[in-house]
Amino acid sequence: MNATVCAGIEVWSMRTRLCEFTLGLAVIASAVGLDLFCALGQPAPGESAPRSKFTLACRLANYQGCEQAAWTHLPAIGVRHVFMSVPAADQVEIVRKRLADHGLKAVVFRGDADLARPEGVDQLDGQLAVCERMGVKYLFLSAKSRDVPKALVYQRLRRAGDLAARHGVTIAIETHPDLGTNGDVLLETMRQVDHPCVRVNFDTGNVFISGKDPIEYLKSLRKYVSHCHIKDVSPALAAAVRGEETGIASSEVPVGGGVNADNIRQCIECYGTDENTRLSAEFLRPLVS
Repeated sequence: MNATVCAGIEVWSMRTRLCEFTLGLAVIASAVGLDLFCALGQPAPGESAPRSKFTLACRLANYQGCEQAAWTHLPAIGVRHVFMSVPAADQVEIVRKRLADHGLKAVVFRGDADLARPEGVDQLDGQLAVCERMGVKYLFLSAKSRDVPKALVYQRLRRAGDLAARHGVTIAIETHPDLGTNGDVLLETMRQVDHPCVRVNFDTGNVFISGKDPIEYLKSLRKYVSHCHIKDVSPALAAAVRGEETGIASSEVPVGGGVNADNIRQCIECYGTDENTRLSAEFLRPLVS
């Protein structure tokens, strides 16, 4: 089996290995074997055989205010795949052309829909249709129930899963409150939604900074994971906020240079300096070769 991991990264896979650099650096790696899993899931809709291709991708938003530079910087450093926000339907051809002009390909989109509102599922339907038009198989989503009964949001997620299946896409739910606050809550969300096209985006940084053990957390969820955010954590950050925060946007240390390294040998996220990128890539390369 193959799995995908993202550092800064975000991990997307199922049967594909995806390495995602986000500058911040996002990288995805494979975590199969023994009890260590970065991202382990089922084949994407329509897939039957595992693919061995290893893909290095970057999250455009991690350029943090300098996203325009990403379009030329990424090809210059050899990164050809990106994770980006889902474009509006009337922007598909413009984005498709821009990607092609720069020799880039989108491999996962970030969705945006409020499932606490009735129209949330319709919002997702349009975004899933864009995924299908652009050949993107995964839609990342930070889903929340807010003040709506969770049972109703579970129902909406199940409907969204049906729509995702029609478009050949898998929705990956982030490890954020309140549908993914911790392992027990996220496991309950998966069990209640019970849909093969609604899976988990596992974030090692969020899990670690919340005070949990990423490996133990993942053991109970591994069959649901299709995408991961892999982040290392600096000693200073861990000492300051571990157990008090529920998530971090990125890490200031290179992959393998923080206190979360032993938990994330297959995934990574760090700040996007050339040196951090080089160190992170060196750490990751032997693990996925």
